[in-house]
Amino acid sequence: MCDVVVVGAGIIGASVAWTLTRAGARGRVRAAAPAPATAASAASFSRATAFGKPPRAYFDLTHAGLRALHRIGAQGAPGFHPSPTLLWARDPDRLDADLARARQWGYAAEEVAPEAPAVPRGVDRAALSPRVVRLPDEGWVDLPAMAGWMVDRARREGAEVRFGARVERILTDAAGAVCGVALADGGRVDAGTVVNAAGAGAEEVAGLVGAQAGNAGRAVYDKAVEKMPITSVRDFLARPTEDEEIELIEWETHTSNGTGPGAGGDRNT
Repeated sequence: MCDVVVVGAGIIGASVAWTLTRAGARGRVRAAAPAPATAASAASFSRATAFGKPPRAYFDLTHAGLRALHRIGAQGAPGFHPSPTLLWARDPDRLDADLARARQWGYAAEEVAPEAPAVPRGVDRAALSPRVVRLPDEGWVDLPAMAGWMVDRARREGAEVRFGARVERILTDAAGAVCGVALADGGRVDAGTVVNAAGAGAEEVAGLVGAQAGNAGRAVYDKAVEKMPITSVRDFLARPTEDEEIELIEWETHTSNGTGPGAGGDRNT
């Protein structure tokens, strides 16, 4: 019997497995996908930011995650690309509140002159908001690259990893406590703890014991950007700017065409 079985090998499952094995846990990873991070994680652009994310507990969590990305990137983990964010804000009240919170909570944020930052070629500077904020410590994450690295490190620490292994049942003992998983191929894994990190399938896995996964694993699409493939967003944000620097560019939802990154109000597209 192992200590923990992790269901799913996206960025959450991979990071849980890596962290637990480094702490000495005997872990196993079972994923229905053929490789790490091929579903929900592969579809996410994953901008790393804590700006505009109250309440304080949520901000602290996301800020700690951003610091962790810088730390593991410095340790050699692939996938994190530090690059300042430029935010063109059209709601001045919201911007003022976000800036005040950022400064109070120790988050690097500065308002800059609208003509100061470089913009990607092809973007009409005149169409952008005159309020511009630069967030120097942010970046974006190539989740498949990072998840693959974490799974490999978890294996090196002793985790047993299997892909193409679909969980069919959550096993429980006579007292109703979870004690492992049964697989669609007839196999089983006995474990004291089951971690549901199944991404888009998290709701289904939770339902195996009559539970709900809440927002975990639910794919959310904004109508304003549903016709823009994520590869288009990546390509847009990777365009060389006027001075050949690469920065993230975002504007809020009240643009005329509503098709920019961040459309729909979610600042973490």
